[in-house]
Amino acid sequence: MQLNRNGAGEKKKSKLFTILIWLFGSIIILCIAGSYYELNYVLPYSIIKPYRVLDRQGITTLLTGYTPVDVKAADGVILKGFIGEPIDKHKSCLGTIIFVHGIASSSASQIKLSSSFQKKGFRVVLTDLRAHGLSGGQYTTFGFYEAGDIKRLVDTLIGKGVDCNSIYIVGHSLGAVVSMQALAHDQRIKKGVIMSAFSDLHETIYEYGKRMFHIGFRYPSEYALTKAAGIARFPENALDPKDAAKLITQPILMVHGEIDDRIPLYHGVTNFKNLASSQAEFMVIKNASHNDIISKGGDELLAKMLALFTSNK
Repeated sequence: MQLNRNGAGEKKKSKLFTILIWLFGSIIILCIAGSYYELNYVLPYSIIKPYRVLDRQGITTLLTGYTPVDVKAADGVILKGFIGEPIDKHKSCLGTIIFVHGIASSSASQIKLSSSFQKKGFRVVLTDLRAHGLSGGQYTTFGFYEAGDIKRLVDTLIGKGVDCNSIYIVGHSLGAVVSMQALAHDQRIKKGVIMSAFSDLHETIYEYGKRMFHIGFRYPSEYALTKAAGIARFPENALDPKDAAKLITQPILMVHGEIDDRIPLYHGVTNFKNLASSQAEFMVIKNASHNDIISKGGDELLAKMLALFTSNK
C-alpha cells in the first residue's frame, strides 16, 4: 500500500515537472517571438516612420497668409511648402530663408521664428519634409533624399525669380541634419544656421533606443537601423552630418543646447570641428535642452542669426 502511494506521488511530481517545463518553454518561445517581432516590425519603423503632425491652426495660417508651393521630388514624392513675403512690401527683400523643421513636426512649427525675419525684410520659405505635415512620402531618410528635395525646392524658387545670391537655410534637429546635407551639396545656399544636429546616425539611433526602449546594448539598434535603411532605401553609412560638415564652406552659425537630452552637446561640437568653412561660429545656449533652444536663446540668438544673414561676408 505504501509502495502504491509512493508511486502515485512520483507520478504527480513527474506531471508537475512536465507542466513546468512546458510553461517555461512556452515563455521562452513567446519571448523569442516577441523580440523578433519588435526587432523587425517595431524598432525599424520607429526610426523611419515619424508621427505625422497636422497642426490645424498652423495649416490654416499657412494657407491664408502664405503662398503655397509644390515641389516634385526626384522619386515623384510631392512636397508642400509655403512662401511668406517680407512684411514691409515697400523695402527691398534682404534675402530668402528656407526653414526646415525637426522630426515628427511640420512647417507650421516654424511660423513664429520665421515671422521675426519677415519683419526684418526677408522672404521666408517653410517646407514640410517628406513623411511630415502635408508632404507625401512614407519614410524619413535623415537627409539622403531630403537633401535632394531641398535642391528641388531651390530650383523652384529660382524659377519663380528668387535671387540665387541670397538664399539661406535654417534647420533644427532633423531639419538641421537635412540643412547640412543640402549645404554640402548645393553652393546656391549661401549661409546656414544649424541647430541641434546629430553628428553620427548610428550613435543617435543607439541613444534613441536607450532613451525610448531602455535598450542598453548596441545590437538591437544596429539591426533595426540596417532593417530601416533597407525599407526606406537609403545607405545607412552615408548619412553622417560630421562627414557632410567637411564639405560645407559657406558661413555657418552652429547652435546647440547646453543640456540637450536628445542630441547631446558633443554632437554639435563634433560637427563644428569638422566644418570646412572658415567663417563659422558655435553658440551654446545655456540651460537649453532640445526643443527650447530658440526660446532660451532669445534675442541674442535672433541677433546672431540676423547678423549672419545681413553680413556681406
